Amino acid sequence: GSAKNVEVQLLDTSGEPINLTGGFTGDGDLQLEPNASEASATYTARYYSTGKAEAGTVAATLQYAVSYK
Repeated sequence: GSAKNVEVQLLDTSGEPINLTGGFTGDGDLQLEPNASEASATYTARYYSTGKAEAGTVAATLQYAVSYK
């Protein structure tokens, strides 16, 4: 995007920022109940200023994988 000093920050299910460089595990965010075949978790994204923000567009994408044991 064209905005300056603006990033997109992801929040976990409790509203805390997710550190994407620290090996986020999401422990406790997604629970599959006994005999259930699906589960869901809602994450949030918000604008985050890293300095004096300047107007413009902001775009973000995220690719993720889910694994379970």
